[in-house]
Amino acid sequence: MINQDLLNYIENEIARGTPKNIIQSNLLSNGWNEKDIAEAFSNVALKNHSNLTPPSVNNNIKSLPKYKKTKMQKLILLIFIAAIIYFVFNFFNGQ
Repeated sequence: MINQDLLNYIENEIARGTPKNIIQSNLLSNGWNEKDIAEAFSNVALKNHSNLTPPSVNNNIKSLPKYKKTKMQKLILLIFIAAIIYFVFNFFNGQ
């Protein structure tokens, strides 16, 4: 026979991220029968399902910010690449 302690235990373990098979194994090893465990999981699932509200999802891709490189960023990147090439060239030719 299921009771509130069993339901609370299952809810707490689920909230902690414990897999269902581990919860079942722990309960079986502590004397609970399979029928009561299955009924308790059903009750918890129904309770949790009724409390869930679907998240609002905005699938509008256009609303996402787009990254645009400014002219200054492009210029800095070009200078940086040129400096790397210059130092690499001088390093290998200087030896």
